[in-house]
Amino acid sequence: MENTNVQEVKMPITYDDLKKSLVDSGRPYDFAMIDRAYALAEKAHGEQRRRSGEPYICHPLSVAQILVELGMDSESIAAALMHDVAEDTPVTVAEIKQKFGPEVALLVDGVTKLTQIKFSNVEDRKAENLRKMLLAMSQDVRVMIIKLCDRLHNMRTGDAWPEQKRRDKALETMEVYAPIAHRLGISNIKEELEDRSLQYLDPVGYNMIRSLLNKHGDDFLNDICATIQEHLEQNGIHGATIRHRVKIGVGANGGNMDNAICREAEAVVVVAPEQVQTVAAVIEEAEAMFREEYKDRESDILMTAEQMPEAAEVLTTETRDYVIALLRLLPYGVQTMDTNMDGLVETSSNIGILKTNEDHIFIDNAVRGSMESRKDAICKKIEVLGSLCGAKVVGVHDYPGWQYNPNSEMLRIFKEVWVEKFGEEPKVVAIHAGLECGLFAKKIPGLDLISLGPNMYDVHTPDERLSISSTIRIWEYLKLVLARLK
Repeated sequence: MENTNVQEVKMPITYDDLKKSLVDSGRPYDFAMIDRAYALAEKAHGEQRRRSGEPYICHPLSVAQILVELGMDSESIAAALMHDVAEDTPVTVAEIKQKFGPEVALLVDGVTKLTQIKFSNVEDRKAENLRKMLLAMSQDVRVMIIKLCDRLHNMRTGDAWPEQKRRDKALETMEVYAPIAHRLGISNIKEELEDRSLQYLDPVGYNMIRSLLNKHGDDFLNDICATIQEHLEQNGIHGATIRHRVKIGVGANGGNMDNAICREAEAVVVVAPEQVQTVAAVIEEAEAMFREEYKDRESDILMTAEQMPEAAEVLTTETRDYVIALLRLLPYGVQTMDTNMDGLVETSSNIGILKTNEDHIFIDNAVRGSMESRKDAICKKIEVLGSLCGAKVVGVHDYPGWQYNPNSEMLRIFKEVWVEKFGEEPKVVAIHAGLECGLFAKKIPGLDLISLGPNMYDVHTPDERLSISSTIRIWEYLKLVLARLK
């Protein structure tokens, strides 16, 4: 199986975008210095790319953009553009000092040193000491502000990280960096860091809260504010004001596993007030159509529409059309059948996850195949479709295919032991699964492989379950096989 991330290919931010923000701010920036900083960073990072596939220069540009929004000075912007240069390229802090002066060099060096500090599962009693240490290391408070903006952009684009790294970074952000942003009075940074951390640490809870907000909006938040107000009053804190806000962006989100069929999805769309009833009618008609089409397999299809607060931002018409085109064209479901075994799926492809954030639209697509050449052909097709739709396709994981061997010596032994144990011939089948076997086969050429396990039901769904009695039987059976293989 091979997973591919399909992303909008357009650079999320260019240097021209940054310069426009600088000009629009009306502040007296040193454009000559900032130009030189960008030129150095662009040359130093060269062909480096982020895990998402973007040119690496997009990251320092995005960090600089956040600093512009905070109203930071020229030296901070220049340092942000070069903040990873000393760590990830041959350019040294000494060279930066020579070309830009001691002030900018101090900022770059400070951010580099903070970045080199590695955290892991920060305990509550240690978190405050770590925060104090970071602040103490920042000889200039601007160092910490640049680092916070660096972390914020990394969290905004954290979907490209492996799952465990996302969780580790989120925990670190929640316990160390968000409190520092709070201490420095940068509430918007603090709030977004916490929000994105919660999304990675507790996606179920995050989605539940989001669903409640989408469903109840201000009513839900008003209830929360009232509860907080009541507890404050009970504890002697009178006259406190509790405020809230809801920010909604337009996009689509669905699925949470790249190797599973998506069970639910949602989309936020903007329509003119006079079109609301028309949209509701279209959704109702679509639900009836899908219920009829899938009545034999999916009896509980549900489509709902609810009016939301005014959206904060929308997709461009071009991006919208590209996304729709991709969703229509990407190969989905069974692609080829095995020519030697009746009923055996040879290759398949499915969209597992669709996510929208401020910078990208991610489509995680999983391609499975027992025949490498045909699996690769599907991946090439996805690459072509991506390029035609203005998207970038990045291979993330590759699970090698493995083929059923009817002459397997291992299979013969397992069948013999099965007959001895249970007094009947086993039913041997080939199925479109067993990714782990492919990994072993690639590492150890010629390895004789079969796959077995207990009975499992509703796999890759919230109702997935394992038969305990079957597990016991398989364990006893496996012990007999291992004894035979000695």
